[in-house]
Amino acid sequence: MFRKDDQIYEAQENGEFVLLNLRTGQFYGLNHIGSEFWKLLFTTEMSEIHQYFEKAYKADPVIVRRDLEALLSDLIRNGLVHRS
Repeated sequence: MFRKDDQIYEAQENGEFVLLNLRTGQFYGLNHIGSEFWKLLFTTEMSEIHQYFEKAYKADPVIVRRDLEALLSDLIRNGLVHRS
């Protein structure tokens, strides 16, 4: 599982999240799919998240896994998310 960094402020507007890393002052915007991922990330196992996106978007499992892992890597690299 993952946890949000305690220095992240989040706001949702029109179904999309804007994140502010209070440590760095950097803003991050998540599109609709990224925002869905953000909402699931802290309460759902990754395998279930992959299945959700595969079914919801009728997407190729390989592409879903690749894209979500890339997004997760970016979130971790930017200090927004940590492994529990």
